[in-house]
Amino acid sequence: MISGKNFSRQTNPDVGGETVFERCNFCQPAPVASGDDWVGTRLFPGDDTPRTFTECNLVNCEVPPGSTMTECNTVIIRRRVVVATEDVEVAGQVITVETKADLCYGGQTAPGVYAYYGTPKQDILEPEDH
Repeated sequence: MISGKNFSRQTNPDVGGETVFERCNFCQPAPVASGDDWVGTRLFPGDDTPRTFTECNLVNCEVPPGSTMTECNTVIIRRRVVVATEDVEVAGQVITVETKADLCYGGQTAPGVYAYYGTPKQDILEPEDH
């Protein structure tokens, strides 16, 4: 068992053949487009060995088929997405102001199975965060 390790941004981490993970971070920076939906980035691509994840951070991840997820964070989220633009005149010049938000689409409920919100939940970012 591997416990408390950070594998964020690694889709194919070197885990030495281990299949049980507890409180590990596998977070990926962005989901992957799949038709009209967003899905997680596949962990351990090409390796369908089932794994056990307990209390792991699986943001924007898709676990291998047959895997078990217990009390994990499986949210699918895109960050800093432009959700609106507005042209504003300042001192005689027109500039475009963008409103950005983090968009939460739902989460993975089982390997390759997603539950989506009807509309993504938005967390509008303050202008100084842009």
